[in-house]
Amino acid sequence: MQPPGTPSCPGSDDSLDLSSETEIAESALMASISHDAHELGNISWSLLAHETTTDASLSHLLKLVEEGVTNFERTNPALSNLWPICESVYSHEGVLLYQDRLVVPSSLRPQILKHLHAAHQGTSAMERRARAIVFWPGMSKDILETRERCADCNRNAPSQLPPSPYLPHHRRHRSKWFSLTSFTTAAATTS
Repeated sequence: MQPPGTPSCPGSDDSLDLSSETEIAESALMASISHDAHELGNISWSLLAHETTTDASLSHLLKLVEEGVTNFERTNPALSNLWPICESVYSHEGVLLYQDRLVVPSSLRPQILKHLHAAHQGTSAMERRARAIVFWPGMSKDILETRERCADCNRNAPSQLPPSPYLPHHRRHRSKWFSLTSFTTAAATTS
């Protein structure tokens, strides 16, 4: 046995081959992604795989990815909302992944949005968390709409509200200036 940190000779019994190291790294990555999915709304890998096969566009993309298709036709309407990511998607045990994030079937998106919004965070925090774990076309828009529909959030932490239509910005300043000039004019005439 060699001391730690000493390089082993290729072919020695205690060295791992490259494919084993790659498999270990891939297994660790998939375990981490699976854990994240489970924590994000208690969604199991088997549920993700099942819902992917029942989603019209994702099931079609999954089939193409698993067949090894690398050149996707942009004329296929089933993939129209997925074209930007088609060539970067891969699959693992029936689940699609994009940039090591889960591609979420449409049926599971409400559950994930509900979980993302459970802490009533703002849109930016929800989006940061989602982008670390999941992907779907239009995700940012769905997160924004979820936040905007929340009565508690709108009451407790309203987003930047537009200026009041009853007192436009330019009139507020003009009225202050008018009051100041009226005061100085009145003071000058009474002296």
